[in-house]
Amino acid sequence: MERFEVIIPAAGSGSRMGGDTPKLLLEIGGMPIIRRTVKVFTDNFPECRITVVAGGESEEDIRDALSDLPVRFAPGGDTRANSVYNGLKSLEGLEDISSDTKVLIHDGARCLVTKDIICRVLEALDRFDAAVCGVAEKNTLKKVARRGSDIIVESTPCRSNYVEVQTPQGFKYHAMVSCFKPELISHEITDDVMFAELADIDVAVVDGSYSNIKITTPEDISSAEGMLKV
Repeated sequence: MERFEVIIPAAGSGSRMGGDTPKLLLEIGGMPIIRRTVKVFTDNFPECRITVVAGGESEEDIRDALSDLPVRFAPGGDTRANSVYNGLKSLEGLEDISSDTKVLIHDGARCLVTKDIICRVLEALDRFDAAVCGVAEKNTLKKVARRGSDIIVESTPCRSNYVEVQTPQGFKYHAMVSCFKPELISHEITDDVMFAELADIDVAVVDGSYSNIKITTPEDISSAEGMLKV
């Protein structure tokens, strides 16, 4: 497999987790979450190059947790999208970057991602300039509207037309550079492929997994340990 790039944002505070330890440094099965995430790539794809985007009070500890792994670092930003942009900028000028180099962005807190999911996103980038993994929506969705201080149901969309997206999300390098504009970064941008959508770039969707959860709350740690049987 050809070399590809991986950008892992790891600069968030993880405030919903509570406690004093930054979320990505909490352990699952005796291993920090960020280390477990990075090792999915280093163990299965030795040809990839990993850029961890870290900042804030946890940066030094994240560097320590990854000190023996082959990763490079970029500075964190104020938001996840800013951090991803910093990771992208850090790739500029590297000798082995070409316009068709594949770039994956993966949440530092999704430590249960599998080799198969990553491969599916990479394979989709053979045919498309952007790709995302996701799972079918299992819940009934309601479109709602506000009526004064109340919220009312407006309609029920067909859930077969919706997927819950996950990471990794991927781009060809030239497409990411062309559509990932700092002036577009806002709170309305909730994932990376939204930049491709705004630029009218087709985004392929491949199968993710319901086990590819993002560790956000203490309950997620228990769920992850159960799935890993640790």
